[in-house]
Amino acid sequence: MKKIALALSIIFIILTFAGVAYVLYNRGQVNAGYAVVPMVIH
Repeated sequence: MKKIALALSIIFIILTFAGVAYVLYNRGQVNAGYAVVPMVIH
């Protein structure tokens, strides 16, 4: 069970950083929620 939780944590952290990269790539013109939502779900 701990391995599953760790794997999910890593996946959500990767999604969060991908969201941050997407927001920065678009120079902040898109919703910052793309960067925040994955960590809120976790």
